[in-house]
Amino acid sequence: MTVPGLIIIPNFISIDEGKWLTNEINAQPWNTNHAGTRRVQIYGPCHDSNCKIIPDEYSIHPEVLQDLVNILWKKLDHKN
Repeated sequence: MTVPGLIIIPNFISIDEGKWLTNEINAQPWNTNHAGTRRVQIYGPCHDSNCKIIPDEYSIHPEVLQDLVNILWKKLDHKN
C-alpha cells in the first residue's frame, strides 16, 4: 500500500541516534492524560480540560526537537 506524499527512507537514523532521541524525549517533562491512563507530552496546540484546542495557545517545544530537525534537514539535503 502506498500513501501519497509519504517517503520511507530505511535506516534514516542510526541506532545511536534513535537511542539519543529516545533518551532526550524521555528526559522532558511528562503529564498524565485526563483519563489518568497514560503519560503524555503535548507538542503543539494547548487544550482545555475538555480536550478542546485553545486558539492561539501553543506549548513550548523542547530544544531537542530543533536538534532533530537540523539532523533530518542535513540528511535530506544529502539525499537530493
